[in-house]
Amino acid sequence: MKYYETLYLNCKNNGHIPELHNSDVVRFDDRNYHAYGSMVSLIGPMFFKAYRLHKCGILNKPYSVSFVIPKIEKFKDEDPEDNLERIKYILNEFVPPETGLIISIYEAPEGFKCITPFDFFIMWPFRNQWNKESAEDFVLIQDIEQIKTNNNYHWPRLKGSLDRIKNELTDLDIPYYFVDYKTPIADLFQGLSKCRAFFTFTGGIYYLAGLKGTPTISFGDSPFAQIDNYAEVKFPGKPFKDKVIQTCWGIHGLHAEKIIQLTSDNDMYQGPQKVVTNIGNVEGKKEIEILRKKIMEYC
Repeated sequence: MKYYETLYLNCKNNGHIPELHNSDVVRFDDRNYHAYGSMVSLIGPMFFKAYRLHKCGILNKPYSVSFVIPKIEKFKDEDPEDNLERIKYILNEFVPPETGLIISIYEAPEGFKCITPFDFFIMWPFRNQWNKESAEDFVLIQDIEQIKTNNNYHWPRLKGSLDRIKNELTDLDIPYYFVDYKTPIADLFQGLSKCRAFFTFTGGIYYLAGLKGTPTISFGDSPFAQIDNYAEVKFPGKPFKDKVIQTCWGIHGLHAEKIIQLTSDNDMYQGPQKVVTNIGNVEGKKEIEILRKKIMEYC
């Protein structure tokens, strides 16, 4: 493991260098050390925890964190910055806790395949929020060319959606500009501050715009971009009182096929759980049959 540097956010350099054994640890893995969504979903909780502990009156010193990145590099050769430069920029944009954060950066390859669980339940804001009064007469669009070969998206349909959006903007004489991962991150944040609105598919810069407070218009065939896809129940199953539209905010980044578990030999793997069997309300014939079968199997 290679040590890179230590950042002191909203606090003085007191010489303290967080290490893995004496700090909170954020482990970026081989799958998530370039994506903006993964960055903010893993970094945001650090600010939340520091803020919460300080507000509770049990933290009066800077919160210590170690970031472990598999490899510090550019996503693509044509990108203007590497991932560390982008992470540092994003860190300095977040609203810091009053007591500050001390973050050490380390580089260490991933020893095994495991996607770090991430979610989008914390919209920790950036310091300089979008302001309607200072917005200029243009909109931004996240370019879809960067995901043309990404199987998570239906690209031909996405292109059709974007073409119709561009036609509407052209008819209304509204200037638009494209941004993507090749856009320098400082220019990207400036654009999100100055544009009237941001059009985007459900990924990438979508998450930076959310934390910036930029009005975001999400398009595409993702369930999280639809006009009538409402959250139906909240855990453990109670229905919502009011309709809440589904977006990428308020969801988990993984799914039921990626649950982290250990084998009997203490080898870690990700897969579906095999412990729970559902039997519903035990009213229907099939439910009762499963109940009886499991009683005989386990008892």
